[in-house]
Amino acid sequence: LKKADFIPTYINIFHKLDEINYIAVLFFIIYIFILYFLKKYNRQYSLNIPAELILLVSSTFIVYIFNLNDQLPILGDIPSGLPSFTLPKIFKYQISTMISEAFVLAMIIYIISSSIGKTFARQQNYNINPNQELLALGLANLFGSFFSAYPACGSLSRSAIANSLNTHTLLHNLFSSIIVVIVLLFLTKLLKSLPMSILACIIFYSLRRLLAQISEAKRLWKLSISDAMMWIITFCATLLLGTTFGIISGSLFSLVVIVKRLARPQYTLMGKL
Repeated sequence: LKKADFIPTYINIFHKLDEINYIAVLFFIIYIFILYFLKKYNRQYSLNIPAELILLVSSTFIVYIFNLNDQLPILGDIPSGLPSFTLPKIFKYQISTMISEAFVLAMIIYIISSSIGKTFARQQNYNINPNQELLALGLANLFGSFFSAYPACGSLSRSAIANSLNTHTLLHNLFSSIIVVIVLLFLTKLLKSLPMSILACIIFYSLRRLLAQISEAKRLWKLSISDAMMWIITFCATLLLGTTFGIISGSLFSLVVIVKRLARPQYTLMGKL
């Protein structure tokens, strides 16, 4: 299946329920309870036990000791080392055929990153500057192009994990980058047996509050039916058709709402005094 075929993917999930890896499911259930109680223990006693690190180390150790590499999906071999500096091969490809796709990709990256930033800004009571976000994304992708990097974009899962760890400054990116460099240089072999279900467990637990924001539609419906419909259409289109179609659908519907409001502005008829 192609990544864009979201509906066939959902159908395919139900058709292959008999192929469920029960060992991976068991790992997920056990460790999500462990993660929940470790987080709860940290909140009750104001501790900073590295719950996620405990999950990663213990699960990798169990898989390695009991030789479960062939019994459940694992991270597998990770290429060691850092990417080398290379000049982008601009003239190797036809720029005219890439402009439209690059423009759509840039719009998706900016909208996703801004949406993630606004979501966590509301939770932590601070403001973000969209122009500054655009500049940061542009510089990140500009410098990343010299190292054959993927397009830089805000990550909902990583942002949720960072938020759950109570990080309040951008310094956590610096320390995370240092740890990633150390792992890529010296520790890639140790992560070979890391179960994929544990990564899914950490991401799922970190996203639980964002998933609970589905109830936001009810609040929006009371405030503005058009805003609620915009939220519902964007959510359903993203869920069924993918991120690109979701953003396009939401943008088009928002334009319709704006045009309608401009065509029928609010006015007040003043009586003769």
